[in-house]
Amino acid sequence: MLAHIGLDCPGAVQFCHADKRSLAKTLARPGTYEPLSREDIAKRLRELRNHSEDSYCLIGVPDAHAKNYSLHLSPNDMVELAPMYDVASALAYDGMERTGRLAMAIGGENRFGRVGKGAIGRYAGLQDKRLAAALDGSGFSESACLECMARLAQCMPTAMERVFENEDRLPGMDELRSHLLAPVRQNCDRTLAPL
Repeated sequence: MLAHIGLDCPGAVQFCHADKRSLAKTLARPGTYEPLSREDIAKRLRELRNHSEDSYCLIGVPDAHAKNYSLHLSPNDMVELAPMYDVASALAYDGMERTGRLAMAIGGENRFGRVGKGAIGRYAGLQDKRLAAALDGSGFSESACLECMARLAQCMPTAMERVFENEDRLPGMDELRSHLLAPVRQNCDRTLAPL
């Protein structure tokens, strides 16, 4: 199930919760939401494959829920991942590297720095052969998910360092860097260790 975002962002779509109660409430608002076929969903999921929860997990974003993942449908019907939004890392705050949790678990694990091979295997459907086959057909095999998480964990600290360097003229950037970069680096290292 995907939802159209408001008129200020035409062509964008957004994932919605699919439980029965939320679904009934959502569908009661005509013209806002549309059900999609498995093929449509698989096509859109391929776009999310390399970005999704992994980035939020690595930088410690506790507010990464379904409505914070969006796709943009361009005028020529190309599906693109919308830029990240509503992203604020909790790792800048003392103690969050030990107590921080994601809004949505990855394979049953929602603690920062604890999403390892087992959680990614569960996410990729290893406990359900039919689900695993469907996910594999959409590019979500266990190995693809592990490669994505490892690649992001390796490059995230360097990318964040570049942002801090390129934007150092902004007020507060040095202070943010001093509170955020080391915990993100530690979280990425901690995530890489069990992979």
